[in-house]
Amino acid sequence: EGEASSIVMRLLYGTRMCRHDLLFAIQRLACKFTKWTSLQDKQLWTLMSYIESTAEDCLCSWIGDPPEDLHFALYADADFAGCSKTSRSTSGLHLMLLGPSSCWPLAGQSKKQTNVSHSTPEAEIVAADHTVRTHGVPAVDLWLLLLQRPGLKVQFREDNSTAVTVLK
Repeated sequence: EGEASSIVMRLLYGTRMCRHDLLFAIQRLACKFTKWTSLQDKQLWTLMSYIESTAEDCLCSWIGDPPEDLHFALYADADFAGCSKTSRSTSGLHLMLLGPSSCWPLAGQSKKQTNVSHSTPEAEIVAADHTVRTHGVPAVDLWLLLLQRPGLKVQFREDNSTAVTVLK
């Protein structure tokens, strides 16, 4: 149990830096530290096998534009009642710096929501709130501080039309 938690936490650290595709799976395992069973041993083995088979995959980024041509793209998503035990949804986010010739992923996160949503749009709105509050606003503030560039745009992207209507 202690060794498994150490492995999962090391994976989580590396995943935040360069393998956002693994965030959801690792987050699910991290939630089981206090209730670890042989099933989680098998899941960790499967995850490690996947990581070994995709070890050559890497996060590629490029910046080919001046700062005035760059903007943030902020993506939010949620599953509805994704946890079979608690019926809680999981929020996901992805923050990128984009331009005509630039694509630079800055952050990714998978986080179990603290509430039980009653519909998909509700789960999506909770994810949108978390995304904008924890990553969107701070990213703009940091950009303004570093480059003194007012008017930086954040393109917020959401895939649920009902949630988009409510947010507008």
